[in-house]
Amino acid sequence: MSEPAGMPPLWLLQSGVAAVWLYEGLWCKVLGRSKHEFEVVAQVPFLAPATSHALLRVLGLVETVLAVWSRSPRLSRRPRCWSGSTPPASTSRGIKFPIRPACW
Repeated sequence: MSEPAGMPPLWLLQSGVAAVWLYEGLWCKVLGRSKHEFEVVAQVPFLAPATSHALLRVLGLVETVLAVWSRSPRLSRRPRCWSGSTPPASTSRGIKFPIRPACW
């Protein structure tokens, strides 16, 4: 399947999405390079500070796994299709997987 005229290749778009997941998950959350992430999670009223830090690191690991999963050639097509639709949905109101992605 070829891309429409003027569109970048699909692999480039998928790599860009994976790079965002990797940066946000590994760099900002797991390695703790973004203090703003910790400040936001610390504002959750029912979480203790130690719990909020642990939760943020777990979320970072999940995002890192999603980045690797979406670019792995040994996995099915489905994760790569979901990787393009999941980031906008997950950053707005929790993770919402599409019922019927366009790539099925």
